[in-house]
Amino acid sequence: MVIDIHAHHVSRDLIAEARRNGTAYGLRVLTQAGGGERLQFEDGPRTRPFFPQLCDLDVRFRDMDTAGVDVQVISTWMDLVGYWLPPEQGRRWARLQNETLAEAAGAHPDRLWAMGTLPLQDVPAALQELDYCAGALRMKALEIGCSVNGHNLDDEEFRPVLAAAQEAGLLLFLHPPMVPMALERLDRFYLHNICGNPMETTVAASRLIFGGILDKYPEMKCCLSHAGGFLPYQIGRLERGHRMLAECQGMAHAPSAYLGRFYYDTIAFHERALAFLLAMVGSDRVLFGSDYPFPMGDPDGLARVRAAPLDSAALGRILSKNALEALQV
Repeated sequence: MVIDIHAHHVSRDLIAEARRNGTAYGLRVLTQAGGGERLQFEDGPRTRPFFPQLCDLDVRFRDMDTAGVDVQVISTWMDLVGYWLPPEQGRRWARLQNETLAEAAGAHPDRLWAMGTLPLQDVPAALQELDYCAGALRMKALEIGCSVNGHNLDDEEFRPVLAAAQEAGLLLFLHPPMVPMALERLDRFYLHNICGNPMETTVAASRLIFGGILDKYPEMKCCLSHAGGFLPYQIGRLERGHRMLAECQGMAHAPSAYLGRFYYDTIAFHERALAFLLAMVGSDRVLFGSDYPFPMGDPDGLARVRAAPLDSAALGRILSKNALEALQV
């Protein structure tokens, strides 16, 4: 069995509801000159256009069959999360995303499992939505931004959300936001994605380590997207900071001791990079992921994992067992 932990989906039902009642969510649907649609948020960003692989399940299932993927754990598109919306509209928008994701998964439980989103700009609403995801929708995971409107996940304001996720046993899938940090320096060569996304993941994980969050919530489960960003490769630099700087000594252990607290997807794009990740964290902390259906996804990831020098038990852990355990399925 092959489970893909990193896959995005936008329901056609969500787009139809946005077209009917966009003002309730603080957005409107724009029709492209050549066909196709995108969303424009009031006083906020404009999404990239929707495309068939993102929205159409028949196309998705054909691609999954071709790739050899049995199950995708679908999450929303970070262009859509709506952290920039006013609280009431953000709450409604998160609920719509979660219900349409759950509906798709419920209609195809042998192919899709759903991962929720939270209106993190409003922590009380986020806590209510977390309860709804874990309870009524029976979700086992939440996708959250590596930062929220410039705020970091180790900030005091988000600690009730982290505590609630730990209490509910939910896996937190940390994904870079729509607009990464230092965007003004990443304006060419697609660097906002190529460099900005792994940088966001690295900063988020580093702050969870140095901020003592992993000590405060010892049972919290986090998966880092894009193979952990630069964290595994730069752990020695974190260690150096820990030895040299008092402000980097506020946790119980040295930074390397926390590498094994995270899960990591396999999206490393290179055999040696994947091998390094496995050497640093072990096969029991790595989950197969593809970032379907985006161009910066990893279409060769499954072949790369199967070509790695792994015994059958380790391969089984990466392709399915680790995901089943992390999601408590």
